[in-house]
Amino acid sequence: NGITLYAAPAPAAGLGCYQLFFDLSGLAPEDWKYLSLYQLLLTELDTGHYSVEDQKALEQEYLHGCAFDELYPGKEAGGGSRPMMSVVWYGFSEDFDSSLGLLLDIMTGAHYEDSETIIRVLEKYLPDYDLARPESTSSLAYALAESWLRHSSLFRFHLNSPDIYYFLRDILDRLQKDPHWISVLAEKLREVAAAAVCRRNLIFLSAAEEDALPSIQEQALAHLSLLPEGREKAMAALPRISRRIGAVTDSPSLEIRLLGDFRSDADFKGRYLPFLLAAGDKYIKPGVRYQGEAYDSGVDIYLSGGYFTLWSTADSRADSTIPLLLSSGKSLETLDISPEDLAGYILSAYSQVLPPSGVLGRPMAAMRRHLAGIRPEDLQAIAADIPLADLSCQKEAGQAISRLIRQGALAAAGNEGCLLRAKNLFDEIWFIRRK
Repeated sequence: NGITLYAAPAPAAGLGCYQLFFDLSGLAPEDWKYLSLYQLLLTELDTGHYSVEDQKALEQEYLHGCAFDELYPGKEAGGGSRPMMSVVWYGFSEDFDSSLGLLLDIMTGAHYEDSETIIRVLEKYLPDYDLARPESTSSLAYALAESWLRHSSLFRFHLNSPDIYYFLRDILDRLQKDPHWISVLAEKLREVAAAAVCRRNLIFLSAAEEDALPSIQEQALAHLSLLPEGREKAMAALPRISRRIGAVTDSPSLEIRLLGDFRSDADFKGRYLPFLLAAGDKYIKPGVRYQGEAYDSGVDIYLSGGYFTLWSTADSRADSTIPLLLSSGKSLETLDISPEDLAGYILSAYSQVLPPSGVLGRPMAAMRRHLAGIRPEDLQAIAADIPLADLSCQKEAGQAISRLIRQGALAAAGNEGCLLRAKNLFDEIWFIRRK
């Protein structure tokens, strides 16, 4: 029936982790903005079977850690390169049938004519969608930089762009001024739910004890096969954003993120990563935090994402910080690093690229990587190469990191004056202050 099943056994003692990937190809791009409202209203409206109070109580019992996300794997995913909505949750294996039934009822059966509740929900949560708020500045800078590197991140940013705040505010205004408009909104939300929650290209992942998996898959098919088949629309290319971008918000300071993509560089080696951490400790932090005007700075490595981040937070001098970040690779070639220092940075690199992972997290990650077309052996090769870091390859590491920094993505978000002093360092500057 168009459904693909993934399963992985895990010694989880009666527990399971489950994930659904719904194909969003049937949702017209002009309706993407309604997806945020649709997700916002989940468990906030009565359904034909459960009141809001019942939903929230049962969610704690059956849908532990339930979370929604959007993704659009790139060309490396082959036929899996399409827009999707993901929902993941944990629960007892014996409760799986009840958990999936509850989830699908919440996703497909909401009473969208309840304008009073929708108004109350929008009034409560609308500020969370305002990317001009100082509290949103850090996530905005990171999202802008990552959107240039990763197709899924670009899709997620288009779905949750700064415009979504004004879209939701307009809906709130309409509902408050015209009580009859709820019928128009309700019909649109039902269309969005029907287009998103269908079985076309539907993917289901499950990780649980091996003996429980056949029953879980059988129950999953029983529920999911009842979903409408869905339809597919021709997908236009996602609009790209600039590689180096600034965004003016209401923040008094700046958040700066510079991302280097080592997953796309076949010549990059894991042995270079300890030197990157050395640059963060011995060059970036002294220059940005202690000599510049930032609260903190540093380097993070994300092996699963295939990139590293050079960053500063609560910064007021993009004009000095950004050139310093851009020169980190070059400075690394001659940085004073002792053998003892390097041993410590090797351990630090290991701790970042191989964080602890639970018995359910490992198989779920393996299935997600297969779905996205990410080769686990490439990630393993990076991790396995870290202990081979040696002072003899310091210059080589500096040159490789310089290359990735030059080809990487830069974003800074926050104070207008601080950004404009560094405007020559950006390809584009956005103004997303409140209108």
